[in-house]
Amino acid sequence: MDRIHISPVVGTMPVVDIGPADVEAVAQRMLSQGLSPKTVRNVLTYLHSVFEYGIERGLVSANPVRHVTRPGRRRQGDVSPDLRFLTVEELEAVIRGIPDEVVVREPAPSRKSRSGPAPPRRRPTSWVRCCGY
Repeated sequence: MDRIHISPVVGTMPVVDIGPADVEAVAQRMLSQGLSPKTVRNVLTYLHSVFEYGIERGLVSANPVRHVTRPGRRRQGDVSPDLRFLTVEELEAVIRGIPDEVVVREPAPSRKSRSGPAPPRRRPTSWVRCCGY
């Protein structure tokens, strides 16, 4: 995460010099690369935790991520742009492809009243001797 998303933007800067504009630059770069808003929020949450840890340890005095607007969430009712519904003709083709007959599977043989498949059959001893196994 650091190496791929954060370091290319602020990797050479001292931590105390990183400000909200720098954090926003990280987010904008990720969005421009086509990453989802959720991924950007995850990285910003991680970065927020890093700065909070730095505040606890006395390494930085403020958390610049607090002042950054995070990308919006997709609301529950929003339709995914990748979601595609079948046409009536496609749905009918799927239904025609379903077999009419019922497939009944035979249960695997049991092993002396224990459930589960039987172990593989052993090869005859003569075959083992002739083939070197």
